Amino acid sequence: MNRKEHELMEILGGLKAPELSADRRGRLDRLIGEKSEAVRWLPRKPLLTRLWEQAAYISYAVWGFQLLFLLCGMWLLTADEIQQPVQMLSLMMPLVGLIGVPQLARSLSCGMWELEESCYYNMRQVILLKMILFGIADGLLLLLLAAAAGNRGIRAAEALYYLVVPFNVSNAVYLAMFCMLKRRCSSFGLAAAGLLMTAAGMVFQRYGMFDIEALSSLRLPGAEWLAVAASALLLAGSGFCLIRDLKKEEIIWN
Repeated sequence: MNRKEHELMEILGGLKAPELSADRRGRLDRLIGEKSEAVRWLPRKPLLTRLWEQAAYISYAVWGFQLLFLLCGMWLLTADEIQQPVQMLSLMMPLVGLIGVPQLARSLSCGMWELEESCYYNMRQVILLKMILFGIADGLLLLLLAAAAGNRGIRAAEALYYLVVPFNVSNAVYLAMFCMLKRRCSSFGLAAAGLLMTAAGMVFQRYGMFDIEALSSLRLPGAEWLAVAASALLLAGSGFCLIRDLKKEEIIWN
């Protein structure tokens, strides 16, 4: 260090930060308050507007597969030559979740989660809005299938038991896989789980483990409705755990 640098260091070392008086601190606080009030925050959009915006990012093929499954289900329930159509359709219900859940995981599987965390809606909000959209679509699908089953003389409790319970349980498994695997969650893994649950359903029905008669043997009033409610709670809990974990990652990111 030469002489000039040494003199400069001595000068800088003797400098002290000015003390902030109470009057000056008050003026700064008022200035900050005025500037913060003048900032124009982004408007809060209604839920329907946000859902409509997110629906535009979902491929038409997804809704096409939903419609195709609905048409196949209607054909099974209206064809007179098919015996036990609701039981057959029950085996196909785990495949419905394979239409929507991979769309939820696309942000992570395609490596876009960091970009979405910096957008108008963060990743947690995007996934939650898509879950609501697919919930509405799947709910309408189940109601239409249950109505078609009712036209064939099948009780509402029986139709919902065979349709809603496997649907809720399979989707709860898909969301749990998404929650645990995150970026490693792929469509192939979800498809393998769906096929495995379909095979398990075939085994259960073959040995009468999922028959409504076996449920009625428990002699519980409204056992079918209790099973539907329990599966709905399982699905809701799985979705809540997913959103909660995404919230934790959002805190870490921020």
